[in-house]
Amino acid sequence: MNNPILKVKCDLYLIKYLETLYGPQPIRFPNGNKFNTFIHFNLRMPNSYTQEPDYGEETLLLEIPDFKSYDVNKYCSFSERVQEIFREQIRAHFSLTFETEMTHILLMQVRRRRKHAIELWMIKYNIPEESWDMLQKKFQRFLPLGFKCKVNKESV
Repeated sequence: MNNPILKVKCDLYLIKYLETLYGPQPIRFPNGNKFNTFIHFNLRMPNSYTQEPDYGEETLLLEIPDFKSYDVNKYCSFSERVQEIFREQIRAHFSLTFETEMTHILLMQVRRRRKHAIELWMIKYNIPEESWDMLQKKFQRFLPLGFKCKVNKESV
């Protein structure tokens, strides 16, 4: 029997990121994953008057794992607020991965070039081109202090 699908509104770049990590939609998180714990804790019964949500291309499809404690065919919905918190959890995971891997990419490069580092990361995680500006800003905010000092000295 197929597990029910949970529809969550999510930014396209986060959907692409999750698809790269966990495979195509509907995404099934591995056993013991923190996202599964979040899903288990926050599932609720949908209201009888609630329609099936459709967020267009911003729809993230999640396969609800089989939880032994309750019937996932009945408990198969998130409230709007829980969806917002879930998106924030995914963004935090995205940001942590971005910062960690940007540091590694920069350490591998003899000449630290922001453009190449961001481009390599976007290719690895299949991030759409529309996210370029957002990633540049994120890069600038979280650029390690040692790199900032060296860049400032070189520009003088």
